[in-house]
Amino acid sequence: MSRKSKSRSAAKPARDLVKTVVHRAVGVASDRRTGESLAFESLLEENTEAILALCQDISHIKTQPRTDAAWLPLGRPWLTTIKDRFTGVVLGFYVSFNQGGLEAVYGALRHSVLAHGYISIWDGLLDNEWPCAGFGQHYVADRAKEFISTNLRLAITGLGSRLILCPPRKPTFKAGIERFFGNLETTFLESLPGKTFAIYQKRFGYDPAKDAVLRFKTLVYLLHKYVVDQFNLTPNSRSLARPLDIWNDHIGD
Repeated sequence: MSRKSKSRSAAKPARDLVKTVVHRAVGVASDRRTGESLAFESLLEENTEAILALCQDISHIKTQPRTDAAWLPLGRPWLTTIKDRFTGVVLGFYVSFNQGGLEAVYGALRHSVLAHGYISIWDGLLDNEWPCAGFGQHYVADRAKEFISTNLRLAITGLGSRLILCPPRKPTFKAGIERFFGNLETTFLESLPGKTFAIYQKRFGYDPAKDAVLRFKTLVYLLHKYVVDQFNLTPNSRSLARPLDIWNDHIGD
């Protein structure tokens, strides 16, 4: 064997050493994730009733339908939503085309804290009011880059609130808002024109870009209709109480 080959062989780490290093790194990462989960659970258990009564979840979803403005396709919008954890009501949302981001989070925050009296423009089209608005003492989010940003933390601190980040890859810690997105997709978005399909074979010649006949302003109205007249009035599967009734009984004026 040549000297060059010997040198190259000698520099190659032993397989057992590689396995040891990898297992140790995985163990450390697992311990860290377990520690973060326990810390998050401990935080919520400090004063569960107070935190849940003042806790709001923030998250994004990429919606199904393609929308247009002036009959030009805009693409699939993102929906950023804030949902109250104690009552279950949706407090506010923001529709954007920039994959969520800080602008969308700020927009959703603003929408959630201001009164929704503007929905009177749809008088006769909405059957109910939307009295749910206000600051949360705690805002729970995942670890997307916009949620871990210093700017967002400063903004929420400026509201007199606290930002709580879920442990990585633990969607169960904000299951309520994930269920909202699931219900939104199965009971609302799939029925809209311009929808997309996860499985190509299900399209059967349907082109969502070509058939994007849903106007953006129509999507905004329909989202209000879904939140105000359907979701906030749908009884909780466990308590059988409607989110809006819980809000009016415990938080509303």
